[in-house]
Amino acid sequence: MSFDPRSMALGGAGVASSPIYNATLFNPALLVTSGKSNVFFSVPYLGARILDRDGFINAVDEYQKNNAQLAFDTQLQLAKTRFNQGTLVSNDIRVVAGAAAQWQNDLNNLSNKPLRVSASYQLSAGKTGHATAWGAHYRRYYVVGAQINFNQDDQQQISKAIRILNIMADIADNVEDTIALANELDLSTLEALINTSIDSGELTSKLEDYFYLPGMQQLIEEAIDTGRLATDLKEYLRLNDLEAALKDPDAINNPPQLNQYIRYKPSNKLQSTIAVQGAFISESSIGFATAFANFQGVTVGINLKQLQLTTIDFETDIADVSAGEVTSKGNQTEYNKFNADIGVSYHFNSTTKMGLVVKNVLPYDFLTALDNTIKYRPLARFGVSYQGTFFHLVGDVDLTSNDPIGFDPNKQYASLGIELPMTGYGALRFGVRKNLVNGATLPSIGLGFSTNQLNVDIAVAKSEKNDELGAALQIGLTF
Repeated sequence: MSFDPRSMALGGAGVASSPIYNATLFNPALLVTSGKSNVFFSVPYLGARILDRDGFINAVDEYQKNNAQLAFDTQLQLAKTRFNQGTLVSNDIRVVAGAAAQWQNDLNNLSNKPLRVSASYQLSAGKTGHATAWGAHYRRYYVVGAQINFNQDDQQQISKAIRILNIMADIADNVEDTIALANELDLSTLEALINTSIDSGELTSKLEDYFYLPGMQQLIEEAIDTGRLATDLKEYLRLNDLEAALKDPDAINNPPQLNQYIRYKPSNKLQSTIAVQGAFISESSIGFATAFANFQGVTVGINLKQLQLTTIDFETDIADVSAGEVTSKGNQTEYNKFNADIGVSYHFNSTTKMGLVVKNVLPYDFLTALDNTIKYRPLARFGVSYQGTFFHLVGDVDLTSNDPIGFDPNKQYASLGIELPMTGYGALRFGVRKNLVNGATLPSIGLGFSTNQLNVDIAVAKSEKNDELGAALQIGLTF
Protein backbone atom coordinates (compact mmCIF):
# COMPACT_ATOMS: atom_id res chain seq x y z
CA MET A 1 0.00 0.00 0.00
CA SER A 2 1.24 3.46 -0.89
CA PHE A 3 1.42 5.95 1.97
CA ASP A 4 0.87 8.90 -0.37
CA PRO A 5 -2.82 9.77 0.26
CA ARG A 6 -3.61 10.63 -3.36
CA SER A 7 -2.22 7.34 -4.61
CA MET A 8 -3.78 5.42 -1.70
CA ALA A 9 -7.21 6.83 -2.59
CA LEU A 10 -6.66 5.76 -6.23
CA GLY A 11 -5.90 2.16 -5.31
CA GLY A 12 -2.14 2.70 -5.21
CA ALA A 13 -1.77 3.97 -8.80
CA GLY A 14 0.81 6.66 -9.54
CA VAL A 15 3.42 5.54 -12.10
CA ALA A 16 1.79 7.61 -14.85
CA SER A 17 -0.32 9.92 -12.71
CA SER A 18 1.59 11.03 -9.63
CA PRO A 19 1.71 14.79 -9.01
CA ILE A 20 5.16 16.36 -9.27
CA TYR A 21 5.63 16.57 -5.51
CA ASN A 22 5.58 12.77 -5.25
CA ALA A 23 7.30 12.01 -8.55
CA THR A 24 10.53 10.83 -6.98
CA LEU A 25 8.51 8.28 -5.03
CA PHE A 26 6.59 6.84 -8.00
CA ASN A 27 8.39 7.72 -11.23
CA PRO A 28 11.15 10.35 -11.48
CA ALA A 29 10.29 10.96 -15.13
CA LEU A 30 7.11 12.74 -13.97
CA LEU A 31 9.20 15.63 -12.60
CA VAL A 32 9.13 17.16 -16.09
CA THR A 33 5.76 18.82 -16.59
CA SER A 34 3.82 20.33 -19.44
CA GLY A 35 2.17 22.68 -16.96
CA LYS A 36 3.74 25.48 -14.96
CA SER A 37 7.51 25.59 -15.13
CA ASN A 38 10.07 26.62 -12.52
CA VAL A 39 7.69 25.77 -9.66
CA PHE A 40 9.33 24.92 -6.35
CA PHE A 41 7.47 22.55 -4.06
CA SER A 42 7.83 21.33 -0.51
CA VAL A 43 5.45 18.59 0.61
CA PRO A 44 5.42 16.20 3.63
CA TYR A 45 3.09 13.24 4.17
CA LEU A 46 2.28 10.82 6.98
CA GLY A 47 0.62 7.42 6.65
CA ALA A 48 -0.01 4.19 8.52
CA ARG A 49 -1.26 0.70 7.77
CA ILE A 50 -2.31 -2.39 9.71
CA LEU A 51 -2.59 -5.85 8.18
CA ASP A 52 -4.46 -8.62 10.02
CA ARG A 53 -5.15 -11.33 7.43
CA ASP A 54 -6.09 -14.12 9.85
CA GLY A 55 -8.08 -12.25 12.49
CA PHE A 56 -5.39 -11.96 15.18
CA ILE A 57 -6.97 -8.85 16.72
CA ASN A 58 -10.35 -10.60 17.03
CA ALA A 59 -8.59 -13.62 18.55
CA VAL A 60 -6.92 -11.35 21.13
CA ASP A 61 -10.30 -9.76 21.95
CA GLU A 62 -11.79 -13.23 22.43
CA TYR A 63 -8.83 -14.32 24.57
CA GLN A 64 -9.19 -11.27 26.81
CA LYS A 65 -12.97 -11.68 26.97
CA ASN A 66 -12.77 -15.37 27.99
CA ASN A 67 -9.83 -14.78 30.34
CA ALA A 68 -9.43 -18.56 30.23
CA GLN A 69 -6.02 -18.70 31.91
CA LEU A 70 -7.33 -16.87 34.99
CA ALA A 71 -10.44 -19.08 35.01
CA PHE A 72 -8.24 -22.19 34.86
CA ASP A 73 -5.97 -20.97 37.67
CA THR A 74 -9.00 -20.06 39.81
CA GLN A 75 -10.79 -23.38 39.31
CA LEU A 76 -7.56 -25.35 39.86
CA GLN A 77 -6.90 -23.60 43.16
CA LEU A 78 -10.50 -24.20 44.25
CA ALA A 79 -10.19 -27.90 43.42
CA LYS A 80 -6.94 -28.14 45.41
CA THR A 81 -8.63 -26.53 48.42
CA ARG A 82 -11.58 -28.94 48.28
CA PHE A 83 -9.22 -31.90 47.83
CA ASN A 84 -7.36 -30.91 50.98
CA GLN A 85 -10.69 -30.50 52.78
CA GLY A 86 -11.92 -33.89 51.57
CA THR A 87 -14.92 -32.33 49.78
CA LEU A 88 -13.73 -32.66 46.16
CA VAL A 89 -16.35 -34.18 43.82
CA SER A 90 -16.15 -35.25 40.18
CA ASN A 91 -17.90 -32.12 38.93
CA ASP A 92 -15.17 -29.94 40.46
CA ILE A 93 -12.59 -31.89 38.45
CA ARG A 94 -14.60 -31.58 35.24
CA VAL A 95 -14.87 -27.81 35.70
CA VAL A 96 -11.06 -27.60 35.90
CA ALA A 97 -10.73 -29.78 32.78
CA GLY A 98 -13.24 -27.58 30.93
CA ALA A 99 -11.35 -24.41 31.89
CA ALA A 100 -8.09 -25.99 30.67
CA ALA A 101 -9.71 -26.97 27.36
CA GLN A 102 -11.02 -23.42 26.87
CA TRP A 103 -7.57 -22.00 27.58
CA GLN A 104 -6.00 -24.41 25.10
CA ASN A 105 -8.58 -23.48 22.46
CA ASP A 106 -7.97 -19.76 22.95
CA LEU A 107 -4.21 -20.26 22.66
CA ASN A 108 -4.72 -22.22 19.44
CA ASN A 109 -6.81 -19.37 18.06
CA LEU A 110 -3.92 -16.94 18.73
CA SER A 111 -1.27 -19.13 17.14
CA ASN A 112 0.16 -18.63 13.64
CA LYS A 113 -1.88 -15.48 12.93
CA PRO A 114 0.53 -12.74 11.90
CA LEU A 115 -0.15 -9.09 12.61
CA ARG A 116 1.74 -6.48 10.59
CA VAL A 117 1.91 -2.75 11.30
CA SER A 118 3.69 -0.18 9.16
CA ALA A 119 4.02 3.59 9.07
CA SER A 120 5.86 6.12 6.97
CA TYR A 121 6.54 9.81 6.65
CA GLN A 122 8.20 11.70 3.83
CA LEU A 123 9.51 15.17 3.11
CA SER A 124 9.95 16.13 -0.53
CA ALA A 125 11.13 19.21 -2.40
CA GLY A 126 12.09 20.09 -5.94
CA LYS A 127 11.76 22.34 -8.98
CA THR A 128 9.82 21.51 -12.11
CA GLY A 129 10.55 22.38 -15.72
CA HIS A 130 9.44 21.70 -19.29
CA ALA A 131 12.79 20.27 -20.38
CA THR A 132 14.61 19.38 -17.18
CA ALA A 133 13.63 19.13 -13.52
CA TRP A 134 14.90 17.89 -10.21
CA GLY A 135 13.40 16.63 -7.00
CA ALA A 136 14.44 15.13 -3.70
CA HIS A 137 12.84 13.33 -0.82
CA TYR A 138 13.64 11.85 2.55
CA ARG A 139 11.44 8.96 3.57
CA ARG A 140 11.34 7.03 6.83
CA TYR A 141 9.55 3.70 6.76
CA TYR A 142 8.75 1.39 9.67
CA VAL A 143 7.35 -2.12 9.36
CA VAL A 144 7.00 -4.68 12.15
CA GLY A 145 5.24 -8.03 12.01
CA ALA A 146 4.57 -10.36 14.93
CA GLN A 147 3.28 -13.91 15.24
CA ILE A 148 2.55 -16.12 18.26
CA ASN A 149 3.72 -19.72 17.93
CA PHE A 150 1.90 -22.12 20.28
CA ASN A 151 4.63 -24.59 21.22
CA GLN A 152 3.90 -28.27 20.59
CA ASP A 153 5.20 -29.20 24.05
CA ASP A 154 2.75 -26.74 25.61
CA GLN A 155 -0.02 -28.21 23.50
CA GLN A 156 0.79 -31.75 24.64
CA GLN A 157 1.23 -30.74 28.27
CA ILE A 158 -2.19 -29.09 28.44
CA SER A 159 -3.77 -32.03 26.57
CA LYS A 160 -2.25 -34.50 29.07
CA ALA A 161 -3.52 -32.44 32.00
CA ILE A 162 -7.03 -32.39 30.51
CA ARG A 163 -6.88 -36.16 29.95
CA ILE A 164 -5.74 -36.83 33.54
CA LEU A 165 -8.51 -34.62 34.94
CA ASN A 166 -11.21 -36.28 32.86
CA ILE A 167 -10.04 -39.80 33.85
CA MET A 168 -10.00 -38.82 37.52
CA ALA A 169 -13.51 -37.37 37.20
CA ASP A 170 -14.73 -40.60 35.56
CA ILE A 171 -13.13 -42.68 38.33
CA ALA A 172 -14.75 -40.49 40.97
CA ASP A 173 -18.14 -40.97 39.28
CA ASN A 174 -17.65 -44.75 39.09
CA VAL A 175 -16.60 -44.99 42.73
CA GLU A 176 -19.64 -42.98 43.77
CA ASP A 177 -21.93 -45.24 41.70
CA THR A 178 -20.23 -48.37 43.06
CA ILE A 179 -20.75 -47.25 46.66
CA ALA A 180 -24.43 -46.51 45.97
CA LEU A 181 -24.92 -49.94 44.35
CA ALA A 182 -23.09 -51.66 47.19
CA ASN A 183 -25.38 -50.04 49.73
CA GLU A 184 -28.44 -51.16 47.78
CA LEU A 185 -27.17 -54.75 47.53
CA ASP A 186 -26.35 -55.05 51.26
CA LEU A 187 -22.80 -56.35 50.72
CA SER A 188 -22.50 -57.28 54.41
CA THR A 189 -25.09 -60.03 53.82
CA LEU A 190 -23.22 -61.07 50.67
CA GLU A 191 -20.02 -61.34 52.67
CA ALA A 192 -21.73 -63.61 55.27
CA LEU A 193 -23.11 -65.89 52.52
CA ILE A 194 -19.66 -66.18 50.94
CA ASN A 195 -18.12 -67.11 54.28
CA THR A 196 -20.83 -69.75 54.85
CA SER A 197 -20.17 -71.30 51.45
CA ILE A 198 -16.45 -71.33 52.15
CA ASP A 199 -16.99 -73.05 55.47
CA SER A 200 -19.34 -75.66 54.00
CA GLY A 201 -17.35 -76.13 50.84
CA GLU A 202 -20.54 -75.79 48.77
CA LEU A 203 -22.16 -72.97 46.80
CA THR A 204 -25.37 -72.30 48.67
CA SER A 205 -28.55 -71.58 46.78
CA LYS A 206 -28.90 -68.23 48.53
CA LEU A 207 -25.47 -67.14 47.38
CA GLU A 208 -26.18 -68.34 43.83
CA ASP A 209 -29.42 -66.36 43.76
CA TYR A 210 -27.61 -63.28 45.02
CA PHE A 211 -25.57 -62.95 41.82
CA TYR A 212 -28.75 -62.66 39.79
CA LEU A 213 -29.99 -59.58 41.63
CA PRO A 214 -30.64 -56.61 39.25
CA GLY A 215 -27.83 -54.40 40.59
CA MET A 216 -25.13 -57.04 40.81
CA GLN A 217 -24.28 -57.06 37.08
CA GLN A 218 -24.09 -53.25 37.06
CA LEU A 219 -21.82 -53.35 40.10
CA ILE A 220 -19.48 -55.75 38.30
CA GLU A 221 -19.47 -53.55 35.17
CA GLU A 222 -18.73 -50.44 37.23
CA ALA A 223 -15.83 -52.23 38.94
CA ILE A 224 -14.41 -53.38 35.58
CA ASP A 225 -14.74 -49.88 34.11
CA THR A 226 -13.03 -48.37 37.16
CA GLY A 227 -10.16 -50.81 36.70
CA ARG A 228 -9.84 -49.83 33.03
CA LEU A 229 -9.74 -46.15 33.94
CA ALA A 230 -7.12 -46.80 36.58
CA THR A 231 -5.02 -48.59 33.95
CA ASP A 232 -5.35 -45.55 31.67
CA LEU A 233 -4.32 -43.29 34.53
CA LYS A 234 -1.15 -45.30 35.10
CA GLU A 235 0.13 -43.87 31.81
CA TYR A 236 0.30 -40.46 33.47
CA LEU A 237 0.60 -41.11 37.24
CA ARG A 238 2.68 -43.35 39.49
CA LEU A 239 -0.42 -44.87 41.11
CA ASN A 240 1.43 -47.35 43.33
CA ASP A 241 3.43 -44.55 44.93
CA LEU A 242 0.30 -42.40 45.26
CA GLU A 243 -1.57 -45.28 46.89
CA ALA A 244 1.24 -45.77 49.41
CA ALA A 245 1.22 -42.04 50.20
CA LEU A 246 -2.55 -42.04 50.73
CA LYS A 247 -2.26 -45.00 53.16
CA ASP A 248 0.20 -43.08 55.30
CA PRO A 249 -1.59 -42.04 58.52
CA ASP A 250 -0.11 -38.56 58.14
CA ALA A 251 -1.94 -38.13 54.79
CA ILE A 252 -5.05 -36.96 56.66
CA ASN A 253 -3.31 -33.85 57.89
CA ASN A 254 -0.80 -33.57 55.05
CA PRO A 255 -2.43 -34.80 51.81
CA PRO A 256 0.00 -35.78 49.02
CA GLN A 257 0.44 -33.32 46.16
CA LEU A 258 -0.74 -34.88 42.89
CA ASN A 259 1.92 -33.16 40.76
CA GLN A 260 4.61 -35.10 42.66
CA TYR A 261 3.36 -38.35 41.12
CA ILE A 262 3.10 -37.26 37.47
CA ARG A 263 5.24 -39.45 35.19
CA TYR A 264 6.17 -36.55 32.87
CA LYS A 265 7.73 -33.38 34.20
CA PRO A 266 5.43 -30.40 33.57
CA SER A 267 7.00 -27.03 32.88
CA ASN A 268 6.44 -24.17 35.29
CA LYS A 269 5.69 -21.81 32.40
CA LEU A 270 4.62 -21.90 28.78
CA GLN A 271 7.34 -22.53 26.21
CA SER A 272 5.31 -20.83 23.45
CA THR A 273 6.98 -17.89 21.77
CA ILE A 274 6.30 -14.71 19.87
CA ALA A 275 8.31 -14.09 16.70
CA VAL A 276 8.91 -10.52 15.54
CA GLN A 277 10.34 -9.46 12.18
CA GLY A 278 10.61 -6.05 10.60
CA ALA A 279 12.81 -3.20 9.49
CA PHE A 280 13.40 0.52 9.87
CA ILE A 281 14.32 2.07 6.53
CA SER A 282 15.59 5.58 5.81
CA GLU A 283 15.72 6.60 2.16
CA SER A 284 17.43 9.79 0.97
CA SER A 285 16.87 10.43 -2.73
CA ILE A 286 17.66 13.03 -5.36
CA GLY A 287 16.07 12.71 -8.78
CA PHE A 288 16.61 14.23 -12.20
CA ALA A 289 14.41 14.17 -15.30
CA THR A 290 14.76 15.37 -18.85
CA ALA A 291 12.60 15.51 -21.95
CA PHE A 292 13.96 14.19 -25.25
CA ALA A 293 13.74 16.82 -27.95
CA ASN A 294 13.94 14.21 -30.71
CA PHE A 295 11.20 12.06 -29.17
CA GLN A 296 8.26 14.29 -28.48
CA GLY A 297 6.34 13.36 -25.34
CA VAL A 298 9.09 11.13 -23.91
CA THR A 299 10.74 11.97 -20.60
CA VAL A 300 13.26 9.94 -18.64
CA GLY A 301 14.16 10.25 -14.98
CA ILE A 302 16.47 8.70 -12.43
CA ASN A 303 16.57 8.65 -8.65
CA LEU A 304 19.85 8.19 -6.84
CA LYS A 305 19.18 6.85 -3.34
CA GLN A 306 21.05 6.15 -0.14
CA LEU A 307 19.40 3.48 2.01
CA GLN A 308 19.90 2.98 5.72
CA LEU A 309 18.23 -0.27 6.69
CA THR A 310 17.96 -1.75 10.18
CA THR A 311 16.50 -5.25 10.31
CA ILE A 312 14.63 -6.60 13.35
CA ASP A 313 14.37 -10.32 13.97
CA PHE A 314 13.87 -12.17 17.27
CA GLU A 315 11.80 -14.85 18.94
CA THR A 316 11.21 -14.92 22.68
CA ASP A 317 8.97 -16.51 25.29
CA ILE A 318 5.54 -14.89 25.43
CA ALA A 319 5.96 -14.16 29.13
CA ASP A 320 9.28 -12.38 28.56
CA VAL A 321 8.48 -10.17 25.55
CA SER A 322 8.81 -6.40 25.92
CA ALA A 323 8.88 -3.34 23.66
CA GLY A 324 12.60 -2.99 24.34
CA GLU A 325 13.26 -6.16 22.34
CA VAL A 326 12.45 -4.27 19.12
CA THR A 327 15.19 -1.69 19.67
CA SER A 328 17.72 -4.07 21.23
CA LYS A 329 20.97 -4.06 19.25
CA GLY A 330 21.25 -7.81 19.70
CA ASN A 331 18.08 -8.26 17.62
CA GLN A 332 19.12 -5.89 14.85
CA THR A 333 21.50 -5.72 11.90
CA GLU A 334 22.35 -2.48 10.11
CA TYR A 335 23.19 -1.77 6.48
CA ASN A 336 24.00 1.28 4.33
CA LYS A 337 23.53 0.79 0.60
CA PHE A 338 23.29 2.79 -2.60
CA ASN A 339 20.45 2.19 -5.03
CA ALA A 340 18.57 3.83 -7.89
CA ASP A 341 15.19 4.05 -9.63
CA ILE A 342 14.80 4.55 -13.38
CA GLY A 343 11.57 5.72 -14.98
CA VAL A 344 10.15 6.76 -18.32
CA SER A 345 6.98 8.60 -19.23
CA TYR A 346 5.30 9.01 -22.63
CA HIS A 347 2.55 11.48 -23.47
CA PHE A 348 0.47 10.12 -26.34
CA ASN A 349 -1.50 13.36 -26.42
CA SER A 350 -2.85 15.96 -24.04
CA THR A 351 -5.16 13.43 -22.32
CA THR A 352 -3.34 10.09 -22.33
CA LYS A 353 -0.04 9.16 -20.71
CA MET A 354 1.80 5.99 -19.74
CA GLY A 355 4.70 5.35 -17.43
CA LEU A 356 7.18 2.62 -16.60
CA VAL A 357 9.49 2.50 -13.61
CA VAL A 358 12.02 0.04 -12.22
CA LYS A 359 12.71 0.70 -8.56
CA ASN A 360 15.75 -0.51 -6.62
CA VAL A 361 17.65 -1.62 -9.72
CA LEU A 362 20.47 -3.04 -7.57
CA PRO A 363 19.48 -6.27 -5.76
CA TYR A 364 20.64 -6.93 -2.20
CA ASP A 365 20.32 -9.68 0.40
CA PHE A 366 20.21 -8.49 4.00
CA LEU A 367 20.93 -11.00 6.76
CA THR A 368 18.99 -10.61 10.03
CA ALA A 369 20.08 -11.35 13.59
CA LEU A 370 18.50 -14.83 13.32
CA ASP A 371 20.21 -15.48 9.96
CA ASN A 372 17.01 -15.00 7.97
CA THR A 373 17.37 -13.27 4.62
CA ILE A 374 15.50 -10.15 3.53
CA LYS A 375 15.60 -9.98 -0.26
CA TYR A 376 15.69 -6.47 -1.69
CA ARG A 377 14.86 -6.94 -5.37
CA PRO A 378 14.10 -4.68 -8.35
CA LEU A 379 10.40 -3.90 -8.76
CA ALA A 380 8.97 -3.04 -12.18
CA ARG A 381 5.61 -1.28 -12.50
CA PHE A 382 3.63 0.00 -15.48
CA GLY A 383 0.94 2.66 -15.38
CA VAL A 384 -1.51 4.56 -17.58
CA SER A 385 -3.44 7.79 -17.10
CA TYR A 386 -6.38 9.31 -18.97
CA GLN A 387 -7.50 12.85 -18.23
CA GLY A 388 -11.10 13.38 -19.35
CA THR A 389 -13.22 16.48 -19.11
CA PHE A 390 -15.09 15.34 -16.01
CA PHE A 391 -12.83 12.65 -14.60
CA HIS A 392 -9.27 11.36 -14.35
CA LEU A 393 -8.85 7.59 -14.79
CA VAL A 394 -5.60 5.89 -13.71
CA GLY A 395 -4.27 2.34 -13.48
CA ASP A 396 -1.04 0.57 -12.50
CA VAL A 397 0.15 -3.03 -12.53
CA ASP A 398 3.23 -4.65 -11.01
CA LEU A 399 5.32 -6.54 -13.54
CA THR A 400 7.23 -8.33 -10.79
CA SER A 401 6.16 -9.88 -7.49
CA ASN A 402 7.40 -8.71 -4.11
CA ASP A 403 8.37 -10.77 -1.06
CA PRO A 404 7.73 -8.25 1.73
CA ILE A 405 9.08 -7.94 5.27
CA GLY A 406 7.32 -8.97 8.46
CA PHE A 407 4.94 -11.88 7.71
CA ASP A 408 3.18 -10.04 4.89
CA PRO A 409 2.08 -12.39 2.07
CA ASN A 410 3.70 -12.20 -1.36
CA LYS A 411 2.17 -9.49 -3.46
CA GLN A 412 1.88 -8.30 -7.04
CA TYR A 413 -0.62 -5.51 -7.29
CA ALA A 414 -2.99 -4.19 -9.94
CA SER A 415 -4.51 -0.79 -9.16
CA LEU A 416 -7.39 1.18 -10.63
CA GLY A 417 -8.64 4.59 -9.59
CA ILE A 418 -10.80 7.50 -10.65
CA GLU A 419 -10.63 11.15 -9.61
CA LEU A 420 -13.72 13.36 -9.90
CA PRO A 421 -13.25 17.14 -9.74
CA MET A 422 -15.64 18.90 -7.41
CA THR A 423 -16.83 22.48 -7.30
CA GLY A 424 -13.99 24.85 -6.53
CA TYR A 425 -10.59 23.36 -5.80
CA GLY A 426 -11.57 19.92 -4.54
CA ALA A 427 -11.50 16.38 -5.89
CA LEU A 428 -13.16 13.13 -4.82
CA ARG A 429 -11.19 9.92 -5.39
CA PHE A 430 -12.08 6.24 -5.46
CA GLY A 431 -9.86 3.24 -6.04
CA VAL A 432 -9.37 -0.47 -5.68
CA ARG A 433 -6.23 -2.57 -5.44
CA LYS A 434 -6.01 -6.30 -6.14
CA ASN A 435 -3.20 -8.64 -5.15
CA LEU A 436 -2.68 -10.86 -8.20
CA VAL A 437 -0.99 -13.49 -6.00
CA ASN A 438 -3.91 -14.29 -3.68
CA GLY A 439 -6.82 -12.29 -5.11
CA ALA A 440 -7.25 -10.02 -2.05
CA THR A 441 -8.82 -6.64 -2.84
CA LEU A 442 -8.66 -3.33 -1.01
CA PRO A 443 -11.08 -0.48 -1.81
CA SER A 444 -10.16 3.10 -0.93
CA ILE A 445 -11.54 6.61 -0.92
CA GLY A 446 -10.02 10.06 -0.53
CA LEU A 447 -10.40 13.80 -0.83
CA GLY A 448 -8.09 16.42 -2.26
CA PHE A 449 -8.01 20.18 -1.97
CA SER A 450 -5.61 22.43 -3.85
CA THR A 451 -5.01 26.07 -4.67
CA ASN A 452 -2.10 27.69 -6.43
CA GLN A 453 -0.03 27.44 -3.27
CA LEU A 454 -1.62 24.80 -1.00
CA ASN A 455 -2.28 21.07 -1.43
CA VAL A 456 -4.15 18.95 1.11
CA ASP A 457 -4.89 15.25 0.53
CA ILE A 458 -6.42 12.63 2.79
CA ALA A 459 -7.28 8.97 2.17
CA VAL A 460 -8.50 5.86 3.92
CA ALA A 461 -8.51 2.24 2.76
CA LYS A 462 -10.37 -0.68 4.32
CA SER A 463 -10.82 -4.25 3.12
CA GLU A 464 -14.21 -5.98 3.13
CA LYS A 465 -13.01 -8.44 5.79
CA ASN A 466 -11.59 -5.62 7.95
CA ASP A 467 -8.19 -7.38 7.80
CA GLU A 468 -6.37 -4.42 6.26
CA LEU A 469 -6.71 -0.76 7.17
CA GLY A 470 -4.79 2.30 5.99
CA ALA A 471 -4.89 6.07 6.34
CA ALA A 472 -2.71 8.91 5.08
CA LEU A 473 -2.50 12.71 5.18
CA GLN A 474 -0.44 15.10 3.08
CA ILE A 475 -0.12 18.87 3.23
CA GLY A 476 2.17 20.75 0.87
CA LEU A 477 3.12 24.12 -0.57
CA THR A 478 4.03 25.12 -4.11
CA PHE A 479 5.35 28.52 -5.17
